Amino acid sequence: MISKLLAMAFSLTAAGAAAASPRGDVMADLAPNLATEADRALYAALQHQRADERRVRFHAAEAERAERELAGVQVEREISLENRDKAVTSGDVEAAGTWAPRYAQALRDEIAAFTRVLHHRLARDLARADLERSEQVVRHAEALAQRDARS
Repeated sequence: MISKLLAMAFSLTAAGAAAASPRGDVMADLAPNLATEADRALYAALQHQRADERRVRFHAAEAERAERELAGVQVEREISLENRDKAVTSGDVEAAGTWAPRYAQALRDEIAAFTRVLHHRLARDLARADLERSEQVVRHAEALAQRDARS
């Protein structure tokens, strides 16, 4: 049987954990009290899993934010391109001189935003792969802890 302290940590919800611990982390409070090596391995696996979950959430949110930013920058680029083209075709040199640098800046902004989108999508996907691997480690550690408790 998994130690009582570890079983208690499994049963707490995120809200309950924050209320039960002054630091908001019941698992960290329990670490010194874990009885067996299997319990300590399970604790470490759970900590790693929680870190991977946080990484997935962070990069998913950042990717979404970067995608919204990219959409806005693409609108700016389209508007500045249309205005520059209108100024060039109408022969308005002053307006063309105003819109050409705006268009160039919008292109640079679009490249930067697209780079951020790709970066955070890749980081999110890598974090998801790490999370899947850490979930497997947790399942393995749980099985070892249960087997250890039976013997």
